[in-house]
Amino acid sequence: MLYRLFRGTGIKGLSTFSDQAKLGTLNIIRPFIKIEKSEILNYLNEYNLAYVEDDTNSDNLYDRNFIRNEIIPMITSRWPKASQKIAELSDFANVENILKEAYLDKLLCELDVGLGIKLDDLASFKRPIRNELIRYWVRKNGYAVPNKKNIDEINKIFIDSQPSRKSTVKWSKSDKTEKPCKIFMKSNYLIIEEDYGV
Repeated sequence: MLYRLFRGTGIKGLSTFSDQAKLGTLNIIRPFIKIEKSEILNYLNEYNLAYVEDDTNSDNLYDRNFIRNEIIPMITSRWPKASQKIAELSDFANVENILKEAYLDKLLCELDVGLGIKLDDLASFKRPIRNELIRYWVRKNGYAVPNKKNIDEINKIFIDSQPSRKSTVKWSKSDKTEKPCKIFMKSNYLIIEEDYGV
């Protein structure tokens, strides 16, 4: 969670990995996700069980490892319950995210949205709600979620000015884990589709 926080994230990013998740058609199960590493190591030592550890886990050139190996021990030496409090914050964020997405889903259902949202309907929302609605709509369609810069550009081009048929906003994830996309206007609808040019 700290890694996401330092890189920049929203409420969804503050939610840690759940113990079960879907990745395409795969079911991912993480039975030890909420157990402290020290508890697992104590158990292994108590029962004299051999285990394998990834050699790169100790390499602090990787940001996640630097946080895990250097920053977290420093924080917990000063505030022993820091890990517990961070986990609690993550749980709160997860609840807030569930509530937010239920609200956004209701809005999208009321708008009868497919691959397009009527521009006038979108413009009728206050900016913070509009921004989250756009992010949620994009993610529901399976594309890379727009960051703040992308959202600001969408507002500037399609809401705050008079867009033309050529007006387009494109974005992608640098790690290519999500599909790149573009948003453009057609018949007063904001349309989203995959950007094959990226």
